[in-house]
Amino acid sequence: MTLSFAGSSDLAAQIIQGAPADVFASADTKNMAKLGDAGLVDGSPRDFATNVLTIAVPPENPASIATFADLAKPGSGP
Repeated sequence: MTLSFAGSSDLAAQIIQGAPADVFASADTKNMAKLGDAGLVDGSPRDFATNVLTIAVPPENPASIATFADLAKPGSGP
């Protein structure tokens, strides 16, 4: 087995140019669509991971950050 790591757009371009691939894991739907439009996708794309934005603050939370909007308050940054 050979693994190839690069940006989704780079990997999609390589596959479109003929690079062999058994699995393509894209970071976005745009690059998956490029492969589908080129007739290079067997089956339907599936989501296999998701993410959730998180704010990390010191234990004491000195700036009282509770929401993303709080990050714009003066004194909330370094």
